[in-house]
Formats: sequence, C-alpha cells, structure tokens
Amino acid sequence: MNKLTDTVKHILIINVLFFIVKVVLRQRGIDLDVYLALFFPKSIMHYPWQYLSHMFMHADVNHLLFNMLVLYFFGSTVEILLGTKRFILFYLFCGLGAAFLHLGVNYLQYMNLVDALPLESDLNMVINDGAKLYFEEGKNWTDSRLGNLNSFLLSPMLGASGAMFGLYAAAAMLFGEQKIHLYFLFPIKIKYFVAGLIVYELYRGVTGTGGNVANFAHLGGALFAFIMITYWKIDGINKNRWN
Repeated sequence: MNKLTDTVKHILIINVLFFIVKVVLRQRGIDLDVYLALFFPKSIMHYPWQYLSHMFMHADVNHLLFNMLVLYFFGSTVEILLGTKRFILFYLFCGLGAAFLHLGVNYLQYMNLVDALPLESDLNMVINDGAKLYFEEGKNWTDSRLGNLNSFLLSPMLGASGAMFGLYAAAAMLFGEQKIHLYFLFPIKIKYFVAGLIVYELYRGVTGTGGNVANFAHLGGALFAFIMITYWKIDGINKNRWN
C-alpha cells in the first residue's frame, strides 16, 4: 500500500469532522441529516447542495468506519495513478453518479406510490404537510398509501459509499491483478473481488433485499468510475502520465 496522500487524508478528516458535528448537534436537538443528506427532489426537505453534502454524511460509526477504511486502503493508490486534480474530480463525479442513479431508481418507486394514492390532491397534502407530521409530531398517516409515500419522501440517502464503489471500480481497472486477502486469510485478485461486489449489489437492488442500503447508489458510483476511467484511457492518457 502507498503512503497516505494529502488529498485522501483531507477527505478522511472532513468526513470524520462532519460526523462529530452531527453527533454534537443531535445531542442539542438538531438533526444535520435533515439539511445535508440527500432527499428525493419532490420532497419538501430537498435542497440543491445535498447532491454534494450527502457524500460527507454517515448514519453511524460503523457506516463511517467502513467507508473510511475503503478510502484508506484504495484511495492513495488511485490518487497516485490519476494525479491529485483528476482524483478530486473522480471522487466527486462518482459521488454524484451514485446520487443520480439512486434518484433515477427512486423516481420509478415514487411514480408507483403516487399512482396508488386515492385522490390527486393527496400528493400535495403529503408533500406539504408530511414533514411536519413526521418530524415535529412523530406521526404518519394511518392510510398506508399516504404513509408509505410520506416515509419515502422523508427517507434520505447519505454516505460516501458511492464514491467508495468508484474507488473499487478504479482499483479493478487500474491494478486489478493485485491481490487482497479477504478476512486477512483468503487471497483474491482485486478485479474478481470488485466484480463479486457489483454482482452482489445488483442482486440486492433488483430483488429488494438490500434493506436500508442504497444498492443502486453503490452501482452508480462504480458505473460512473468505469465511464471516467475508460474515457481517460481512450483520450490517450495512460497510467504513467496520470501523475
């Protein structure tokens, strides 16, 4: 593993600081996720800056720790191969790609929920009144059609996982023949490890078995990484010139 680069170090620090501030403010009754996590565009809680800010927010310590370990183990090598400026662009591009694919899939879910509403006027009612009912009063509609739509609109996506899957994809494309040890015991080439991860995420996303995990955000990060690395290679930029 290469020495930790300054850019990766700064991204690590920023993510940790965001989480510390989140914990401190939550103890004072302020939920930073409401402002910085990414809500669906039709939600009254949606703000434009969330496309960027969501990738520096994390749900809990385990979520933060896992993503930062991926950044620690893969980020510096990818940055050295790409160069600092391209790495920063790459990191943000993958995070945005994760958001766009996630929201694209969410749009299909949103349309299904809207189609199930008993009245057309119910949509505006849920959008305008649902957040107050949910956050301030801790309640939701007893009608499952209204309640499900409200829960959907008020369930944000957050985390650096999309960017991390971008790093996975970059590692597979740039130094995929190298081996890592699963659970410190089983050697496997990075390209096979990443391929397995992507298949697993796709399966969980398609079958709906991912729970609260944004599987399509992960896939979006990997997809946008593939597009960017492929473009740079076609453009005549090889690994030896990316520094």
